[in-house]
Amino acid sequence: MSLSAVPQNITITTGNGQIYLKWDEVAGATNYVVQRSLTGLIGSYSTIASPVVTNYLDTAVSIGVQYWYRIASVSSVGTSGFNSTGTNALPLTAVPCLPGQINLGYLRYQSKLKADKLHSQFLTEDEWNFNINQSAYTLYDFLMTKFGDKYFLAPPIQIPTTGAQYYAIPDGSNYGGAPALYKLAGVDAGINASNNQWFTLPSFNWIDRNKYAVLQLAGTVQSIYGLAYCLNGNNIYIIPIPTTAQTLQIWYCPQLKQMLQDTDMMPFSISGWSELVIVDAAIKALVKEESYDQAQLLVNERAGLIERIETTAANRDVGQPNTVSNTRFRAGDPNFGGLFSGFTGWGAGGQGWA
Repeated sequence: MSLSAVPQNITITTGNGQIYLKWDEVAGATNYVVQRSLTGLIGSYSTIASPVVTNYLDTAVSIGVQYWYRIASVSSVGTSGFNSTGTNALPLTAVPCLPGQINLGYLRYQSKLKADKLHSQFLTEDEWNFNINQSAYTLYDFLMTKFGDKYFLAPPIQIPTTGAQYYAIPDGSNYGGAPALYKLAGVDAGINASNNQWFTLPSFNWIDRNKYAVLQLAGTVQSIYGLAYCLNGNNIYIIPIPTTAQTLQIWYCPQLKQMLQDTDMMPFSISGWSELVIVDAAIKALVKEESYDQAQLLVNERAGLIERIETTAANRDVGQPNTVSNTRFRAGDPNFGGLFSGFTGWGAGGQGWA
């Protein structure tokens, strides 16, 4: 008799701070051996489980740490080889994420599956990573343009005025290492250093700058009454020149960080739509391969995902004003007609709390 076969079609999934492995059943196998490593190097693996079923959920893992796995089958004859050896061996690696998060390594894995390129060397890892990052920027730009203030505003930066006209924007190195500005969401001005009141400043077009040449009176409301701002290169240009001992407050959306390592996570605010990134990266791979028919199918899928995002992203705050009546039902919303249905009060047709 010979050894049982090496397990095939192994899939690895991460989520909820856990890693899930699944593989095809091997004829003649009585159980399986699951080994794990922190480096993926030969000799670094240790056995963590011997399941009799064809799956294993690894819960003894840490968020953000990369793990490698290999699996063998066991029969009455002995233990087979592991999946990490032989032709077309695929390193099984994953990084546990918090619920709702996804990392670069798993994005690349899913993108390859979507493009049917899991074992293909047509694109290098660098190309996959670059495409995934560009697809993430596309998603970020889309959300930023339509719903940026709901998702991406960084804590405001406060800048004391010095009697100058230009004030540097956050670039990742100034203001205590605040993230680099991507889009400016607005500028406020305080009356004085105590910041006892904030006024929202209007934005102006550069060609109209002479319209805002208003005399400034230090220490009064008039000192900021005529102020306006314009983003000018790496600075915010304020006209007229603000007096000293005032404060500018900058609201901005930060630049999206590039994912470099497999353990780098996509931000929570966009990871809920990671499927769009996966599909878009797969399209880029198929277009390079000139597999246009297959790419077109994914283009259609991407259009559906974008429509879903447009529908759902606008309603980040699903709360309703607190009232004593079922106002949504009374307004005609058919989905809100039956809380405690059958009772007087909030149920459909209830005559109680008006």
